[in-house]
Amino acid sequence: MDESLPQATLKAMWFFLATVASMCWGVAYILAEHIFKRVSVFTTLAIEALLMGLVFLFIAIKDGDFKKDLATIGSSMNLSLVLLTFVVVSTIAELAINFSISEKDATLAGFVEISYPFFIALAAYLIYGQEELHPGTAIGGIIVFIGACIIFYFSR
Repeated sequence: MDESLPQATLKAMWFFLATVASMCWGVAYILAEHIFKRVSVFTTLAIEALLMGLVFLFIAIKDGDFKKDLATIGSSMNLSLVLLTFVVVSTIAELAINFSISEKDATLAGFVEISYPFFIALAAYLIYGQEELHPGTAIGGIIVFIGACIIFYFSR
């Protein structure tokens, strides 16, 4: 039996998980569009956050991570600020995409949102100095963003 196979499989697992996430987001957007016809974005997100929070809290406590992680966060002002910023930015993103779905539709909102990898590369460079934004990434990201603009223009 080839011992490198499990390692190679683990190295490729990120692609599988990213694909699963993409598929789940696609389904979630369509479900959200249906829900928003009868329930507000705020109520929907409150229920989602409450249920997700309880599930993840249970898992974190059960795995023994919660207490250790709280101590780690509490011992670092920098980590605490980064975590708080993450929560604020994620909340704004969640509200923005859900209101976009509510105001237009899941398909168009999703097509415009796919420009976010360009902003990941830009933020990685501006915040951490990571040079993910090379010519290929920049050109590809710009093309995706232009595509999103074309979708907006023709969807009016």
